[in-house]
Amino acid sequence: RVFAVSDLHTDAPANMEWIDDDLPEAQFGDVLVVPGDIHDNQASLETTLRRIQGRGYEVCFLFGNHDVWVSEEERAAGMTSLDKIASIEEMCARIGVHTGVTRFVCTEDDDRAVWVVPLESWYHASWDTEADMPEQNDESFNERWLDFHRCVWPEELQSEDPEVQGMNLCRFFSERNAQRIASVQREDNDVVISMSHFVPRQDLLPEKRFMMEPSLAKVVGSDLLEEDVRALGADVHVLGHTHIPWDAILDGIRYVQWPLGYPRERHRTFVRKGKFSPLKLYDSSRTRRVTDVMTTKWGRYYKTNARNPEDVEAASWVAEYNERKSLVEESTCSCELAAEAATNTTTTRNTVC
Repeated sequence: RVFAVSDLHTDAPANMEWIDDDLPEAQFGDVLVVPGDIHDNQASLETTLRRIQGRGYEVCFLFGNHDVWVSEEERAAGMTSLDKIASIEEMCARIGVHTGVTRFVCTEDDDRAVWVVPLESWYHASWDTEADMPEQNDESFNERWLDFHRCVWPEELQSEDPEVQGMNLCRFFSERNAQRIASVQREDNDVVISMSHFVPRQDLLPEKRFMMEPSLAKVVGSDLLEEDVRALGADVHVLGHTHIPWDAILDGIRYVQWPLGYPRERHRTFVRKGKFSPLKLYDSSRTRRVTDVMTTKWGRYYKTNARNPEDVEAASWVAEYNERKSLVEESTCSCELAAEAATNTTTTRNTVC
C-alpha cells in the first residue's frame, strides 16, 4: 500500500506527537510519500524521518521550501540551499529514506509494481495567470515571504527580480527531473505516482477572491512542473505547500494534496471528520489498485462550480478578514493563511513563510 501526507512541520511539537501517537502502524511493505516541509533544521528533519520509519513505513521524501532554509550558522559556513538539498539526500541515503526514483514490487508472486517519482521544483510568479484582487500588494507580501530571506542560492541562479530567480530555479530543477523521468521504464501493469512540494497547475488553488493572501498565488507553482508531470505520464501526482487539501482528477491525472499542516489548521478544510490519517493512494490487494478520490472542501466546490477568476469581489469571510487586518498584530506562516483563506477564518498575521 502507498499512503501520502505533506507538510508535517514538526517544528510544532503537536505534530511530532501526532507521528508518535496517531500515525497508524504500517503493515509490511507500506510506503509513505512525504512531499516536503518537515523542518528547516536537518537534525530535526532526520529525527522526524526516523520516527516515521519507526512506525514501520518505507519513506519517500522530497524537500520543500522550509527544508532548504539556511540558518545563520550554515550561511556563515558558505552553505547554499542547493548544498542543503545535497546534505539532506546524503542523510536520507544513510538512514534508508528514498529520495530518488523507486520501484516497489507488490509481492514475489505478483510482479505488478508502483513507481514513486520525486519531481523537484520551485515557483515563479508568472505561473499565476488569473486576475489580481484590486488591493493586492505583491511587493509587501514579498517582503514578508521568508523564502526570499532564508533561502540562499548559487550566484548563477540569483536575481533581484523574484520572477527571474524563480524561473532560473524552475528551469534548473526541471532539467534535473529529465533524468528521473527517463529512468522510469514502465511496464503495462505498473502504476506511477509522482510527487512535488509545489503546485503544478492553478486549478489546484482556490481563486483569489477566496484567499486572505491572494499574493500567495505568486509563490506556489511552476508551469515546468506540470510539463514534467505530463512527460512522466503519472497516474497520481502528490503535492503540498499550500496546506489546502485537494483530491481531483484533472485531464486524466489524479492530483492529491493531503497536508498535516499546523495544529490549528487541522480538519478545517477536510469534509471527512475524525482523526487525521495519511491518505491511501494505492492498494495492491484491490482489483482497482489506485484508490477512489476523497472528498475535500475545495474538490467538492469545483466539481459543481466553474472557476471564475475574473470575479475579484472578495468572499464575505475575506472581506471581514481585511477589515480586521489593520487591528491585529501577530505572526504565522503564509501556508496557514492559505488554509485560513479556504475556511472562513478571520485571524490575520504579519510574517509569512
